[in-house]
Amino acid sequence: MSPIPSQDLSAIREFVEVNCGIKLDESKSYLVESRLGPILLEMKFVSYLSMIDAAIKDRTGKLKHKIIDSITTNETYFFRDQKPFDLLSHKLIPDILERQLDKAHPILRIWSAAASTGQEVYSIAMVLKEMLGTFYSHNIQIIGTDISQHALEIASRGVYGKIELSRGLTGARLNRHFSQKDNLWKINDDLRAVVRFQHLNLLTGTATIPTQDIILCRNVAFYFSKENKQHLFTKLSEKIEKGGYLIIGSTESLVGMDVPFEKKAFHNNIYYQRI
Repeated sequence: MSPIPSQDLSAIREFVEVNCGIKLDESKSYLVESRLGPILLEMKFVSYLSMIDAAIKDRTGKLKHKIIDSITTNETYFFRDQKPFDLLSHKLIPDILERQLDKAHPILRIWSAAASTGQEVYSIAMVLKEMLGTFYSHNIQIIGTDISQHALEIASRGVYGKIELSRGLTGARLNRHFSQKDNLWKINDDLRAVVRFQHLNLLTGTATIPTQDIILCRNVAFYFSKENKQHLFTKLSEKIEKGGYLIIGSTESLVGMDVPFEKKAFHNNIYYQRI
């Protein structure tokens, strides 16, 4: 395939940043070709510029979602980077529940802000089930959101194959939290019952999300401009109870952001508390 003309690449970069916040630099032409090239060929557009023009004019939004689904990174697996889940089970969740010792049914609200195909959300649910034994005595609410509708369809089904399950999931957890049918495994109903998924653009749609105790927004802001990072973390701060917690990616930071969070550490794991 021929190199992408500069005006086409500029149009794609602007379209992607406006619609999902991701800032693609000029060196990412290879990513554009690998992700959007198949759409170009499938739908027989004469150029990337004509494809973007059609997406802008498409009132159904189907082409826009197709492009965003293809360009966004959906790399994920169960218990990806074990540290955040250790932080949840040994520090953050116990702290929140301890504040509610006087309640018959403590409430715990957790939002996975970039849920992709659901592995992070279900990993959180597994941690909670293993901590609590049962959900009957607690009001557990786990929300998973993502900008990719295709990814959320997979997440909502909660059905995974051998490849997905071989990444990050122990045999003990597989047997405990999944049921097998043929060569597929389905997340158990008790975990699925405390989870809901919602299509969401983090830069424009957070008004629909209720206040949370914990938000995980890992490896998202890494791709944003400074302005979009500020906007994102401001919006997230508005959705966390005072005293609640934010977990971001291990290579990310709130340095330079004007947001009401205090950086803290637990066993060398970094997290942020809403002040």
